[in-house]
Amino acid sequence: QDEFDQEVALFRGLPGNRVLVRWDWLVHDLNELLELKLPTDQADTIGGLVLTELGRVAEVGDIVEFDEVSLRVERVEGKAVAAVSLPATPDQIEVLREAAE
Repeated sequence: QDEFDQEVALFRGLPGNRVLVRWDWLVHDLNELLELKLPTDQADTIGGLVLTELGRVAEVGDIVEFDEVSLRVERVEGKAVAAVSLPATPDQIEVLREAAE
């Protein structure tokens, strides 16, 4: 079994004040938890939002910029975004950790 057979965690802290979130986090929930203003009228999930913004199949390393945050594609499975990272303060990381439990 290789790393791509393992399920992506719902949330994981990364070095450099970033967090990795799984594709199926609801945009609305991330907005509420992290006090963000990501658009909610384009897609329900963070993975869907990235794909909609890109307008093409995502590749690892793709970045989608919004006014207050940049989302970076960290993992792709087939044509789907599996995980993205975004900047987060230590307080935001703790909020996500609690929400993911």
